[in-house]
Amino acid sequence: MPMSEAEKPTDKKLPENNTEEKGQASLGWLDAGILLSFLIPLLYTTGWSYAYHHFESYHLGLMGLDISKEFFFLYSYLAAKEQPFLFMVTLITLTGAVLFGANHYKKFTLAYNPAKVCRYFANLTFIILIPGVALLFLMIFYRIGEEAATSSYNYQVANDFDSYPRVAVWLKKETEAPLKDLSQELQKGCYRLLMRNKDNLFLFYPADQADKLPTEIIPSGEVAHIRILPHYHSCKD
Repeated sequence: MPMSEAEKPTDKKLPENNTEEKGQASLGWLDAGILLSFLIPLLYTTGWSYAYHHFESYHLGLMGLDISKEFFFLYSYLAAKEQPFLFMVTLITLTGAVLFGANHYKKFTLAYNPAKVCRYFANLTFIILIPGVALLFLMIFYRIGEEAATSSYNYQVANDFDSYPRVAVWLKKETEAPLKDLSQELQKGCYRLLMRNKDNLFLFYPADQADKLPTEIIPSGEVAHIRILPHYHSCKD
């Protein structure tokens, strides 16, 4: 009995399995996660290096400054702004290295599903390479922060520290020496305000040429009054 048209088998194409596409999408997110896992600590290192060498120019260490950790990411922006070419080249190289490594890892361990021994050696290779590459980029980003801080300090020396306002400080009457001897100088308003926190004022006197500047650390409890002046040039002798 002949088959009706409705009963005849058709050559309709079955819907393609989108498992592979989903896998590729998930691997794309994995690449982004790997890149961020490298980038975040490297940016933190850049900011930390910038802050460390910046305050080192004023004979200050980071331990006593109480800088919040999130501010190191802001310092990494200052480092990138100071060394834009070097920072961008390194960032692009890092991105390329991460994507290249992730792509080849997938190629040799996932896409072709090689024998267990090949997969073992592939995994071993990446286990050895990843810490070495991470350490290399850590050193590069640290160096970027150092170079940016040095460049910024040299600019300040050449331009009379025009990023720091002059400040006049009056100390309490019961202040004891040696701050009492410094009190008259602080009232003249020739010192510059480097920074302040809840415990101390950090002041320095600008110099034309200096590898490092001495910093006066004034406890906040000894201060009666502060006047931040709208002047960014040195006092005339």
